[in-house]
Amino acid sequence: MLTLIKLISLMKQNSPGKLNQPLMRKPGSERGEGDFEPVSWETGLDYLTKRLDKVRKTDPKKLAFFTGRDQMQALTGFWAQQFGTINWAAHGGFCSVNMAAAGLYTTGQSFWEFGDPDWEHTKYFMLWGVAEDHSSNPIKIGLEKLKRRSAKFVSINPVRTGYQAIADEWVPVKPGTDGMLALSMVHVLLKNDLFDWEYVVRYTNATQLIVHTPLLTRTVQQNIKAIKILLLTTKNHLALVS
Repeated sequence: MLTLIKLISLMKQNSPGKLNQPLMRKPGSERGEGDFEPVSWETGLDYLTKRLDKVRKTDPKKLAFFTGRDQMQALTGFWAQQFGTINWAAHGGFCSVNMAAAGLYTTGQSFWEFGDPDWEHTKYFMLWGVAEDHSSNPIKIGLEKLKRRSAKFVSINPVRTGYQAIADEWVPVKPGTDGMLALSMVHVLLKNDLFDWEYVVRYTNATQLIVHTPLLTRTVQQNIKAIKILLLTTKNHLALVS
């Protein structure tokens, strides 16, 4: 196995598709044609320096960039602040940060890569947008435990592959409508008072998220009550993995 991993690493390192120098669009070609030519690092950096200098002098916020999965998010964030733009993002903001936050409010802990729901007691398991290549074997073992004792397994995913194929209920949401479904669930909880007041007050910052709007007819107490229920809880053994 180790030898195979070494071979794969060498193939990646020596791949003919690996970029070894900057590419610039050929003069006269249009955007989207994919017609590029290699240039030196000096040429590429000089070109970028001139473009970025113009953007920074006019409106730095016109620069928006995204970095891939690496360990340099602190550095790229600092660079963006120094440049003057708030329009930057990195891999973590779309992956681990959200997953960690979801873990704190659902399973009570911030987990990484391999989720850790209460497999032994969960009665209703909702799997929402989990990357199967990230949480493979532990999730499979957990799902087997659920199926053996007839716990309900609901999967929310646009496609029915992998884990979704063995779900008791598959919810094929359209891409981009996840937020609408989540807010609909919150609406039901809010309307029917289906949440744990004690948990929300004690373990979340919901009680501090108060907007005092004296010009509105609603009282401050009503505003407080509305804010408190924005966060879902683990009441009734509900496990949510996102």
